[in-house]
Amino acid sequence: MRTLQSQTNAILAYMKAGNGITPIEALNLCGCFCLSARIAEIKKLGYMIKTENVKVEGGKHVVRYSLA
Repeated sequence: MRTLQSQTNAILAYMKAGNGITPIEALNLCGCFCLSARIAEIKKLGYMIKTENVKVEGGKHVVRYSLA
């Protein structure tokens, strides 16, 4: 499993590549169980984050984060 800093770096790199990320994607990508904490760290680095609610399979709604 990755360290918190490497999780943050992996998520940031993923978003810099033009991708949005949901909690399940963060879990699958880098073993991150608390995406909101990693997003808070990215915001502290000075990045603007766009947040949107999206509907996923099964009809549930989750948050997708992307760089603004």
